Amino acid sequence: MEDIVLELLKVYQIDFVSSSDMGFLKSISGKSSKATKVVFQLLNAKDVEPSTKKPYEIVVKDFAMIKSFASGIMVPKDYIWPIKADKYLGLPTTVVSDAHRSGLEVYASGFANDFFASYSYNYDPTAEYLQFFDKGDSVDGVVTDFPSTASNAIGEMSNLPPKFTIYF
Repeated sequence: MEDIVLELLKVYQIDFVSSSDMGFLKSISGKSSKATKVVFQLLNAKDVEPSTKKPYEIVVKDFAMIKSFASGIMVPKDYIWPIKADKYLGLPTTVVSDAHRSGLEVYASGFANDFFASYSYNYDPTAEYLQFFDKGDSVDGVVTDFPSTASNAIGEMSNLPPKFTIYF
């Protein structure tokens, strides 16, 4: 797979390469153009990262190691704003601020208009997006299957960073 991706990077301008396999990302890191961002995708906290055999909830704590091969992380949104058992938001974690301090960009994933998230959003998916870039340290982008909802949320903001990105 490494050879295929590296060949594609030679032929096409690819903005992002993302994987949940740290070993794969390490193998292509430094071999791609400087314009291509390498993003480490963390899966559910209890899932095991294939190359280290450690759960992602442990791997996510070592930002210095992640920074050695990636320019950013993509995390499920509950890594940033956990949802308690009663379906209300818990307190925010320090994932975004810790990653930013380490020089990593942060992309939140797992947004959906058709899946109930938390009572805290009053069944408004736009309110959920706003939570991620209007409260405290903002994420650098979101990954969604509903870009129009994310775009509407951004339209409600006037203080967003100029390079905020939506990926779908």
